[in-house]
Amino acid sequence: MSEEKNRLVFNDVLSRAAAEKEHKVYVEELGGYVPYKDLTIDDFEEIMKKQGDAVGMSKLALFKAWHKADPTVTMEGINRIPARIILGIINEIGPVLFGTTPLGTLRGQPQAEQSTC
Repeated sequence: MSEEKNRLVFNDVLSRAAAEKEHKVYVEELGGYVPYKDLTIDDFEEIMKKQGDAVGMSKLALFKAWHKADPTVTMEGINRIPARIILGIINEIGPVLFGTTPLGTLRGQPQAEQSTC
């Protein structure tokens, strides 16, 4: 009987999922947090079109997730940030977005922090 109380109909899932949660990753070198939001299946489909281009997939995923939290983010701007910083951010948020990154996983690296807001 208690399982029935927790049963979600599609509209429940849709409305709860629409409230995108903001996450953040701390960039030690910059001394601050970078905000980002979850990707949708449509985002994922677009990213997968770059399959075979791990850096392109990762960069597009970062752009889409970061841009959702901060509309001032541009792909051109991301391209101007040093690779060590961008790749560090990708390696931190990739596991949260996908369970892994197109670049692969880094063992022993801390994962991005999920916000409860």
